Formats: sequence, structure tokens, C-alpha cells
Amino acid sequence: RLSSGVASQAQIIDGAFAIYKTEGPEEFVKKLLEGGPMEGNKDALAQSSMLRSVETYYGKLESFEVADTVELASKTRTLYLVFNYENGPMFGAVSVFHGKNGWHTITFNFHTEAARVWPGSLLSGCGASSENSLQRTAALRASAAEFMIR
Repeated sequence: RLSSGVASQAQIIDGAFAIYKTEGPEEFVKKLLEGGPMEGNKDALAQSSMLRSVETYYGKLESFEVADTVELASKTRTLYLVFNYENGPMFGAVSVFHGKNGWHTITFNFHTEAARVWPGSLLSGCGASSENSLQRTAALRASAAEFMIR
């Protein structure tokens, strides 16, 4: 296991979001791809225009959360993110790989509909990879059940 890499994975995301908040979506995407095989790829960089479009409707990015992290293999993980804008969330999936120079992003996908980028198991709470996810899911289910009873 590459457990020491967990901090580096978080640094990739934290660094990219710090850039997003101060310099905007274009620089965010560049930072996210830095050091990986997609660095400088024009198609990947074009994703920043989609993020600008989201800002048009949802307002400024306020914060982000890592909803879950799934270890796909010893050197590959996917982080499931929530971007919290002023008027709504956007969801993301960022896959990272541990190569010779450490962790770097290999793919990413963002959308305002969670089902477009998150697996059904994460949305339903089945197969959640962490204790916190299970606790969060139980709390959400209890809240939903309480709402349905009203």
C-alpha cells in the first residue's frame, strides 16, 4: 500500500482548489493536470469552459469536500468530490495514479448531476469505502425516513 501517498493525493486536490478560488477555472484545470500524462492537453484544458458555465448559474465556488476515496489498485485511486458553489453543488471524480514522480491526476470528470460522475454504489450508500461514508449514509437515510414520515 502507498499510504504515505494519501497526503499527496489531498495536496493535489487542495492545491488545485486553492488555485481555483484565487485564479479561476483555467488555472485550476492546469494545476489539476500538472505532472500527469494529460498536462497541456488542449481537450482536457477545455473543461475549464464548462466550469465557467457552472459559475454563471451557481455563482462563485465557496468550498469543496472529498465525499469518498476508492482505492482501485495499489497505485490508482479515485476521489469523489463535491464543489460547493453559492447556489448549488457540482460533483466530480478525479482519478490519481502513483507514478515515478509521486501522485498525479490521470482523468477527471465534473457535472452538476451526481449520477453522471459518481457510481451508483456511492449514491445509494452501498459499497462505501470508509466508516465515515457509512455513518454519513446512515444519517442521510435517517433524515430521509424522517422527512417521509412527516
